[in-house]
Amino acid sequence: VADGTVEADSVELAVRKLSRMALHNPLFRRIGFDPRLVGIATQILGPDVTLLQTMALMKPPHIGGRKVWHQDNYYFRLTPAEIFGFWIACDDADVENGCMHVVPGSASSGLRPHGGEGDDRGLLEAPSPETVVPVPLQSGDGMIFDSHVCHHTPNNTSQRRRRALQYHYAAARCRRVEDGVSSP
Repeated sequence: VADGTVEADSVELAVRKLSRMALHNPLFRRIGFDPRLVGIATQILGPDVTLLQTMALMKPPHIGGRKVWHQDNYYFRLTPAEIFGFWIACDDADVENGCMHVVPGSASSGLRPHGGEGDDRGLLEAPSPETVVPVPLQSGDGMIFDSHVCHHTPNNTSQRRRRALQYHYAAARCRRVEDGVSSP
């Protein structure tokens, strides 16, 4: 939409992503600090956790584009890599409308080389198709994934929209790595 190659039916359907929602909206803040989510986060990461990121990810019918293959900690750049995401489907998510696709076991390989610019910044080498598993979800379902899991979402080719909420949590001891040097 932004580059003019496609046109959305409405302003609402032109929006691809909203970030930092828990900072600006009480509903999304309540979700992020819901004891059930925080309880899972502390079971996985230990007692001291941080809500690292909140996003709403939208794929409108027909024009909802792909998100390239990537690993989330490439963008976060945290060490130790004690980070995971909750991905919560707001609409039924399937292959046709761009559900998440993952490579099971890919987190154990660590961070892989990434490159590119803007929305095309992702893995330099896409996974082999036979290793990829789509993760269809019904509205209200969720998945949990490690920050080193290779994942992507394909184009929305359906007549339905696909919206999801994503919350990332990190162990409070994680620090950002800048050019090989960790910083608070």
